[in-house]
Amino acid sequence: MVSDRPGPPLDLHLTTCAGSNTTLSWRPGNDSNDPIVEYVVRYVTSLNESTSITMAAVDSPQTVVELKPWRTYTFSVAARNSHGLSELSVSPTEACVTQPSTPLRNPASVCSVMRGVRRLVIVWEVKHH
Repeated sequence: MVSDRPGPPLDLHLTTCAGSNTTLSWRPGNDSNDPIVEYVVRYVTSLNESTSITMAAVDSPQTVVELKPWRTYTFSVAARNSHGLSELSVSPTEACVTQPSTPLRNPASVCSVMRGVRRLVIVWEVKHH
């Protein structure tokens, strides 16, 4: 029996996209005669943030992903077995768009600069967590 890297997961879709999280579901692709041990969920946002989340393989492949406000998310999933990582799944045609929200904390190092009689510029430090 010949084994190889798995095929990509199939039928990736957004089950829900609401509030601060989304639920993704998919069908396992071909395991190529070697059990799938984990899935890697990858998302890219409208702010060009790219993140991968690794999760153990489960009988019912789905996961909940926490989201940040003010972004549009697109997702893909890959499967891993002992031979390596599959190609990425085809992304769903729909994206998950999060709603605007109030900031989670106050800005740091706020100051103002007068740029003429009728022009006030306010600047602050952006802190990423």
